[in-house]
Amino acid sequence: MSALGVSEETASLVPYYAAKWESEQIVKASGVEHVILRPSFVFGPDGGALPRFLKIARLAPVTPIIGSGTQRLQPIWVDDIAEVIARATELPGEVAVTYEVGGPQVIDWNELWARMKEAQRARRPAVHLPVWLMKPQAALLELFPSPPLTRDQLKMLEAGDNVVTNDDARRAFPLDLVPLDEQLRRAL
Repeated sequence: MSALGVSEETASLVPYYAAKWESEQIVKASGVEHVILRPSFVFGPDGGALPRFLKIARLAPVTPIIGSGTQRLQPIWVDDIAEVIARATELPGEVAVTYEVGGPQVIDWNELWARMKEAQRARRPAVHLPVWLMKPQAALLELFPSPPLTRDQLKMLEAGDNVVTNDDARRAFPLDLVPLDEQLRRAL
């Protein structure tokens, strides 16, 4: 399991990408059959970013959106990525392939926050916060266990969209993926 956005070009951006890229290269050089999956954000009811996002959307006096909010993402439900993993173990023949995996919808951060608020009937205004303004806060938050924001996350956000660039995974693993609104309903 790797991550969407990992490439030779992004490997030097943050340690997370570097570790994922190095792991991919080790697997590819091993000569063993393999399937590398690069998912977009994986959403589920427990753990990960979604429960934290939903809590912010429900309780914060304003919805803080970092940057313009126009960077795109393609959240996939945890059960869907689990099914892709299961099916990847059953691919016929010799396998040495990498798949980008995303959910059925491409949205931007503005729309994601709007849908999270709508799902909870929260009516909070959105406030766009420049990345440069968030860097000092992220540096401070990194001092705490399980920080809600890090400087590395800001760098990854600035790197651009987190969406699938081809339909190879959809062809290899034809599934009825959980739409975003249903993902939010299940998480709530």
